Amino acid sequence: KAWFALAYSRICIVCGDIFTIKGHNHKQVLCGQACKSSINTSARKYPYVMRTGQIVRLQGTYELRWARIMDALSWDWEPFPRKGNLSQYLWTNGKIYNYGPDFLVHDPEQGTYAVEVKGRLRDRDKLKVASYREQKGVLLMIMKEQLESHEFYLTKSES
Repeated sequence: KAWFALAYSRICIVCGDIFTIKGHNHKQVLCGQACKSSINTSARKYPYVMRTGQIVRLQGTYELRWARIMDALSWDWEPFPRKGNLSQYLWTNGKIYNYGPDFLVHDPEQGTYAVEVKGRLRDRDKLKVASYREQKGVLLMIMKEQLESHEFYLTKSES
C-alpha cells in the first residue's frame, strides 16, 4: 500500500483517547474538534489534568505527550518549578540567559531528576543542557523518536 493509505493509532494529547490517523494526517495529535477547541494555541500553554487531579499548563505538544506517558507509567512528576531552580548559560551574543527544563521526576530509587523533551537538538539546546547538568545535576533528554516509541508501546498495550 502507498503511505497515504496506511492508518495507525495515536494517543490524544488532551484527553488521552486512542484515535486512528489515516493518510497524510501523520502529524495529528488531537482526536477531534472538542479537544482542539480546548487548547489556547495563541498563548502556547496547554492545560493538562495530571493523574493526581492537579491541572497544570504545559508549553508544547511534546510536553503534553510526555506528560501523558509519565502518567500512564505512574511516575511521580511535576512541571519544572521556575523560581530559584534555573540554571544559567552564556550565549554567543555575550548575554547570560536562564534555563529550566520541562519536568522534574521524583523517583524513590533514582532520586529527583529533570526531564527535557525536544523534537530536535539545536546548538543552543545543547548549551542549555550542558549548563544545567553542570550546575544542577541530572537531566534526561527525551527526543521525538523516543516519545513516539513510548506512545507506540502504550498504544499497543492498551489495545
